[in-house]
Amino acid sequence: MALQDVSAMTDAMQEEFAAFMIGYALSPQDHDMANFATAFASAHSMNLRPLKKIIQDTVGILAVSLQAKHSTSSFMAALVVAGMSEATAKRFGAQWEAAPRHQRTSPELRLAHAELSEITWKLGVTTGTNLVGSLGTPFVVLTFALLSRGQLTKETMELSLPMFYQFLANMEALQAHMTYLQA
Repeated sequence: MALQDVSAMTDAMQEEFAAFMIGYALSPQDHDMANFATAFASAHSMNLRPLKKIIQDTVGILAVSLQAKHSTSSFMAALVVAGMSEATAKRFGAQWEAAPRHQRTSPELRLAHAELSEITWKLGVTTGTNLVGSLGTPFVVLTFALLSRGQLTKETMELSLPMFYQFLANMEALQAHMTYLQA
């Protein structure tokens, strides 16, 4: 039912919503979903709860379409099957088409939409280096187990302690964002 509600929006609202959602799907770090949802709902006198459901459903379709590298017509067909009108799906399709193709087919997007299966971390201290100032410096090694299309891959990164704290703050912000969308 949620995607049918998009069709009830005015043309200007649909354009604004489609542009934001496509932009968010291609570059989530550059878009603040919570601020957009709150501002969009208040600017258009909408209830926030149904808007959250619309956003959730749209993000789900966008994630699948990015992962499957759907063409514009396949993406629009998925929106119509989910309940969006053809005219509204065409608006989304125009935004999809306007996005650079390399962004829609980038291998990094597959990682962004992989399922995080496990995360491990190890704390270490630098004991040998040719930079005297780095001796005794703590660091953290993070290992992510990602499940994408049935295959488990591991990604490892080493972070300084300040970088790890920043990563931790980002994860807490992400958790708050996900909680916001699920409420």
